[in-house]
Amino acid sequence: MRVLLNIGLVVLSFVFATTLFASSAQADGSTGENIDWGDSCVDSSGWQRIEGASYWGNVPASVPDDPYQYDFKFVCQTSGDDFATVCLANAASKCTEAAHGQLVNWYRSLKFSSAPVWSFLSGPTCIYSEKPRDILAEIAAGIEHEFQNSPVAPATVG
Repeated sequence: MRVLLNIGLVVLSFVFATTLFASSAQADGSTGENIDWGDSCVDSSGWQRIEGASYWGNVPASVPDDPYQYDFKFVCQTSGDDFATVCLANAASKCTEAAHGQLVNWYRSLKFSSAPVWSFLSGPTCIYSEKPRDILAEIAAGIEHEFQNSPVAPATVG
């Protein structure tokens, strides 16, 4: 019985610490995105609005003195505004986190170049016309809500 009580306290402490951390991270204005150093850029795993476009995606993050500018090109675009139909069907099957997913490749060029030379950076990745749902944040919020609404009663031993 005592072992079960100890295990219960450990689990309860973990849930409390996790929800406390999640709510404090959101309260400080963070967007819930994760930043990590990649091979050739800073990788951002949070959904961000793509600057200058009406899409959401995992944008290559940059620092204030980053000498590069970033852009994407649709993988399925053949020329001008034409898209390959088979490729679009493939993109629809891979980009399922929100509506109207499109496969893109990311490119970068030096900011201060008079004639930008774009070089491949990463891809293909998906971008969306609306922000995908953050399932993990919703689960954490549900756990926090249930925890806060659970009655706390003193335990009796023996």
